[in-house]
Amino acid sequence: EKASTPMDSFTDEKKDGFAVLSDPWSPRSVPQRNAPLSASSLKAIADATGAAGAKILGDPRFVVFTSSNPLFELLVDYLSEMSPCPPGCSFIPTKRQASAENTTPQKPCCASDKEVKASPKRTDLKPGLGTFLFDLPDGTPCVVHHETLGDVVSSDCSGPTFYEHLVVVAEGASGLEATTALTDALIEKAEKVEPDTIKLYRWHIRHQYWRRAATITGRTLSSVILPSDTKKKILDDMEEFFSPDTKAFYKSHGVPFRRSYLFHGLPGAGKTSLVQGLATKFGRNICFMQPTHPEMTDDDLQSGMQRCPANSIIVLEDIDALFEKNRDNKNSKSALTFTGLLNALDGVGSSTGQIIILTTNFREQLDAALIRNGRVDMQVEFKSVDEEQCREMFVAYYPNEEEWAKKFSERVISRIEERGDDLASAGLQHFFIVNRKSSAEKAAENYGMIFEEIDSRRAEEEAAKEEPKVGQKCTAQFKGRGKFYPGEIAKVNSDGTVNVNFDDGDKERSIDMKCVKLDADASANSDDEDEDEDE
Repeated sequence: EKASTPMDSFTDEKKDGFAVLSDPWSPRSVPQRNAPLSASSLKAIADATGAAGAKILGDPRFVVFTSSNPLFELLVDYLSEMSPCPPGCSFIPTKRQASAENTTPQKPCCASDKEVKASPKRTDLKPGLGTFLFDLPDGTPCVVHHETLGDVVSSDCSGPTFYEHLVVVAEGASGLEATTALTDALIEKAEKVEPDTIKLYRWHIRHQYWRRAATITGRTLSSVILPSDTKKKILDDMEEFFSPDTKAFYKSHGVPFRRSYLFHGLPGAGKTSLVQGLATKFGRNICFMQPTHPEMTDDDLQSGMQRCPANSIIVLEDIDALFEKNRDNKNSKSALTFTGLLNALDGVGSSTGQIIILTTNFREQLDAALIRNGRVDMQVEFKSVDEEQCREMFVAYYPNEEEWAKKFSERVISRIEERGDDLASAGLQHFFIVNRKSSAEKAAENYGMIFEEIDSRRAEEEAAKEEPKVGQKCTAQFKGRGKFYPGEIAKVNSDGTVNVNFDDGDKERSIDMKCVKLDADASANSDDEDEDEDE
C-alpha cells in the first residue's frame, strides 16, 4: 500500500527558511536545512547591523563554521582578540591556560597589596550568541552571526548541547576571498612554532581534527641528561635529515620524505624529555596520537597521520599496548588492526618531512614487521643511568661542585652494580628534588636514599601482587576512606574484593583491595578458606 501511494500525499512546507517534509506515516516532521541562515536569522542580522549590514546582505557570501570544525575555535579566539564589544552582544568567560608568564603570584603573608605584582589576566571572553560587525584584516567589513539550532541533543563529550554554528557574511566575491585569506592566516598562526615554546596537539577522534591541548615552555637539550653518545646519535641523524639537500634526495629516489624513530627501554629514562628537547631544538610542535583509544579505527589513524599540523613531531606512546606478538589486538573493544597500523606508518605524506616517534618500555613485545627498516629508521635505547649521567645531573643541581659530583656518581654506580638494580633518570631526579635544601656534601652523603626508595617501591609492588587468603591479618579502610584499621580477611570474593572482620568487632563486605594492606608476616588459616562469613 505504501509503495502505491502517489507522491502527492507528501507535503512540502516552508517554515522560517526550512523545508519541512511531512510523511503521512511519520509521527513527526523532519526539518531539512536548505539555506545557511533562516529568514528570522537574516532579519535579526539586518536589525542588529543597520545600514552597514544591509549593504553586505545586498550581495552576501556565507561562510559557515560548525562547532565541530577545527577552524571554529581558531575564529572564536581571533574574535576574542579583536574584542568588538557591540551593544547587546553576549560573551562566554573561559579560564585562560596557566603558564609561567600568566600565573598569578602568591601573596606572602606579610606583604602589602602594593608589594604584590599586579596579577595578569586570567580570563578570556569568547563571543557568545549574537550578531556583530567587524573588519577583516584587509579592512573588508563583514557580519558574524553566532547561533544555535534545533532542540537540545546529547553529546558524548559534554552532555546535553545544541547544534551550534558561526556564520561569517561578507559582501561579494572579494569578501569571500578576504574571509578565506583570514582562515589561511589563522591556520598558519596556529601551526607556527614560537621560540622557546611548544604547542601540544591531541587527535580528536569524534571530530577528526588535531586539537591544541596546551602550550608549554620549550626545553633545551642541555637539560635532558642522557649519555652523550645517545644524544649525539639522534641529533646528528635529525640534523642530516633536515639538511637542504635531503628532501631532493628522497624525492629523486621515490622514498617517502619522513623519519621514524623507536624510543625503547627503561620507564622514566628520559624518552618524553628527549622528545620535548628535540621539538625545541628543531622548532617543532608535538602531536600525541592515542591509538589505544577504543574508538580508534584504521581510517581514523590514517586520517590523523595525514592531517598532522605542519612542523610537528608525531608521537605514538606505548606502542606495545596495541597488539600481541601474534598480532592479536590487546584491547578487545578496539577496531584498529595491525595492518591498519602498518599502513598508517607507511602512508604518511611523502613530502611533508614528518618526524614520527614510537615509544615503548617493552621492545621485545613488538612484532618484527612493525620495527623493520623503512618503518623505523633508528632505534634508541634508554638504559639505567651511567656514571656520566649521575655526574652531569649532580652538577646541574649543584653547579661548580665537580668533586662532590664525582664522588656521588662513583658511589651510586658502585651500589647499582653491587645490587644489580636499574635506576632511571627520573629516580635520580626525584632524589635531587627531595634533597633540594641540602648542600652538595650532604646530598652526596645521602646517596643511600636512592636505594631505600627502590626497596620501598619494590616492596609495595610485591605486596600488590600477593593474593589475599582467608584468615590473613591485614589493615583496611572502613567504608573505603579514612585511616587503616587492623583486622583479618574473612572471605575472598570472586570479583577480587574481600570481606574483613575488624579487630574492634565491625565487619565490612566487598572491600576493594586498594583499600587493604596485607600483613606479609601473618600466616593465613587455609582451613578457613572455604568457610562462608556469618551472615
